[in-house]
Amino acid sequence: MNRKMISSTRSGVWQQALWVLLLFALGGMQYVQAQVPSCPTPTGLTSPSTTQSTAQLRWTSGDTPTDNAWRITIGGQGLGSCNAAGGAVIQTTVTYVNDTARFTAPVTAMTVSASNQVTITVGGLQPGTDYEFYVSETCDGVLPPNNVSACAGPGTFVTKDAQFLVSEGVKSSPSCPFSSPGYVANGQFRVVVQDGSTCVGTYTVIATPIPNSGPGGSTPPATTLTTYISTVPNAGIFLFDNAGAGRYRVTVSETGPCNPTNGNSTSPPPNNVVALEIEVPNATDSDRPTFYVADLLGNLIVDNDLSTTTVGTRDTIGNANGIVIPEGTCGRQDVFYVYGNDSCDGLITVGNAVSASATTTPATISPNTQVSVSTDGVGFYAVDVYWSIGASTVRIFGRDNAGNIANGADGLQLYANVLDNTDPVVTIMANSQFTIPVCATSVTSVVTIQVDDLCDQNVNFASLTLSIGGATVTPGFVGNNYREYQVNFPAAGIYLIQASYTDASGNVGFVDQLVTVQQAATNQVPTIQANAETVTLPSCQSLASVVYSFTITDDCEPINV
Repeated sequence: MNRKMISSTRSGVWQQALWVLLLFALGGMQYVQAQVPSCPTPTGLTSPSTTQSTAQLRWTSGDTPTDNAWRITIGGQGLGSCNAAGGAVIQTTVTYVNDTARFTAPVTAMTVSASNQVTITVGGLQPGTDYEFYVSETCDGVLPPNNVSACAGPGTFVTKDAQFLVSEGVKSSPSCPFSSPGYVANGQFRVVVQDGSTCVGTYTVIATPIPNSGPGGSTPPATTLTTYISTVPNAGIFLFDNAGAGRYRVTVSETGPCNPTNGNSTSPPPNNVVALEIEVPNATDSDRPTFYVADLLGNLIVDNDLSTTTVGTRDTIGNANGIVIPEGTCGRQDVFYVYGNDSCDGLITVGNAVSASATTTPATISPNTQVSVSTDGVGFYAVDVYWSIGASTVRIFGRDNAGNIANGADGLQLYANVLDNTDPVVTIMANSQFTIPVCATSVTSVVTIQVDDLCDQNVNFASLTLSIGGATVTPGFVGNNYREYQVNFPAAGIYLIQASYTDASGNVGFVDQLVTVQQAATNQVPTIQANAETVTLPSCQSLASVVYSFTITDDCEPINV
């Protein structure tokens, strides 16, 4: 024990005035000295309890302690006697007169029991120090040195050491959440112990799991003490490893020579145990999983694993200059296989772990690239892609149980540029022969051009060219894949209609048609078209009203109604 040596001295003072009064009351000193025997020596010097700065001192008087006084001398070990004033740290006198205790500082309390047991409380002591004390008693109010007992002692006691301090240090959660398949109790926590100022202690630190204190009512496992880390003098850190999510009750007891004032334990004295609770938090999975995209043969195409050569966010499918597909087709189909691992979840098998989306340029292509995802339930996900013509990007998103996505918002990307080599189909929808009436010099008719872009399907009529040599062409109504033109043929003859359309990929569709325009030879007679009507009369009627209609046409003259 690191005890402090005692060097200071304090002397008690006899209450002389009080004793004079006592002597006069007893009828004079000469009479008292002649009649009263010598005062017995006190016995049973003990110290029932101490604190850091106080001590209870107790002894038993051999006399009826009425009108008695006691001189107490306190010093360090080896003080030796009641009269070693030079080595005493405290020397004081207490009295018991007319059943009333009288004392002065540093005595703060005094009792006298019916069994002649005297107990006083003395303050002003140093913590963590070994003391001894001596007591002499003067009986029946006679002034010293007359009727003074022999010196009793020594009684010994030790003041309490300053209390050591315990606090919670740095702690860390397990690396994976309790609910994940990869959960391992590999958390840590530290207990910081600070020596009291009067003694360098030896400590036993015990961590006990608290039942049902972990996630979902679980009980964390027992820990292992990895090491004791000394930091600065009189301080140290106890490191506990293999801790699970939940709470631990930690008790720190001083098992060496120190006698701390108290702990916070409810156990019986010496109460040198300090207890606290430390909670190890459950982990949060924030690490992105690792996902891989492979082709039908198992060759890796793209992933987010830094240890592979295919790491990245994008990979080109086919030729970087474009994929040439068979003529007459408008796309290509591929199947890719995706699988993933997570540090906490292991092989990822949940059904919604993989999703995919596609974008196509130009956006006018319809339908654009289509993608779907299916799973076998044991960790492999099939991504079925039908690449449309144009430049398309497929984004594959793989997520773990905690929702962390491989490569974040970008996903793992596949890129393909499918070249359109299918010519659109252009069709002229018009008569091949027109007649100019004999009374007219020209004829106007409707010519419709229909365009079928077999891959793009979205027709841009700004790319349609129509030519009819010698005729006047006026654009008219536009439909989804056709356009009407008003064509005026100025004279009889043979006209060439030519139409061409260039799609977004540069493919050209072309069509031409000859149209014959003739002049009517003679003025035709009017034509009457009459409706055929049948009327049935009811048997009770002899007549009925009937609406009779007919149409009159003439090639030149107007109809005079």
